[in-house]
Amino acid sequence: MEEMKQRHVKEQRDLQALITQKKKSVSKKTRKSINSQCIDLEQRLQERHAEESAALQGDQDPQLLSEQVDEDSKVETVFESVEPQHVRRGTASPAHDVQDLSTALHKTTLVPNGNPKSQVKKPNRQKARLARRAAEQEVQIAEAAKEAEDLPDLRGIERAAMAKQFAQHGLIEQDIQPDGHCLYNSVADQLNSLRLNLPQEISQTSNLKVQRSVSYGSVREIVASFIDNHPTDFEPFMEEPITSYTDRIRNTAEWGGHLELLAIAKAYDLQLNIVQASGIVERISGDFIKSVPEDRRLWLAYYRHSYGLGEHYNSLRKRPQNNT
Repeated sequence: MEEMKQRHVKEQRDLQALITQKKKSVSKKTRKSINSQCIDLEQRLQERHAEESAALQGDQDPQLLSEQVDEDSKVETVFESVEPQHVRRGTASPAHDVQDLSTALHKTTLVPNGNPKSQVKKPNRQKARLARRAAEQEVQIAEAAKEAEDLPDLRGIERAAMAKQFAQHGLIEQDIQPDGHCLYNSVADQLNSLRLNLPQEISQTSNLKVQRSVSYGSVREIVASFIDNHPTDFEPFMEEPITSYTDRIRNTAEWGGHLELLAIAKAYDLQLNIVQASGIVERISGDFIKSVPEDRRLWLAYYRHSYGLGEHYNSLRKRPQNNT
């Protein structure tokens, strides 16, 4: 027992001497790494000493104690192999001793059961930060999904209300692509369906006039031209020069609003009937003095919640009458 204590004291003293030399040769870049290695050496030596003491008192079996004695021989060999050369030669070379210590320690272990112990690695802060952020995002997604479950189905409610309005007015919906031109495409579909105000041209093979279908582009051009020619009717409601406003109507996919609806009604001399989920049918008419003829009435469906881009117009056609 006394011999083991003396050996422990000697090993601790030798380790402290080597650690001191190791720390003297550190730089700013290697300080953290050297400190981590020194702490690991001290911890492993303390664990081995504690296990030796427990084994000597009968807490471990003879086989494990025999293995520990073999490890002690290895440790002593490590300390002897890295004994400071300046002690033997009388010259100081701490950097060389530190290098010898690191090399020797990588070739052995202080674990009593003989299994190599992996070197302690510093935690990767970037990975930990990314993992923490991913966990926070998952929590936010779960909370958003839970909130969405509690919200009313605005799309379903609007669709059901619109279907009721269509049935009440005898209308069939014609889906229009939601691409920014939906208002103008809906009006073009109505004009083509009712054969109203279609441009005409002379056929090259005969003297008969043939009809040509209306496109959203031609509707945009007519709306822009009407606004240009009637500035006093529209300028009070604009926040920009009328020329730049009509230029965007002609050359972009910007949505149409109330001013464009008014220009369509007046330019084509029509009545626009705009069906909404609230049950209200908004009517915007041209210059009619008396009642509006049935063939001058266009029907549009106006949506707020059913399409991803937001507000949207679809074309509505009258349901064919059964003659039976």
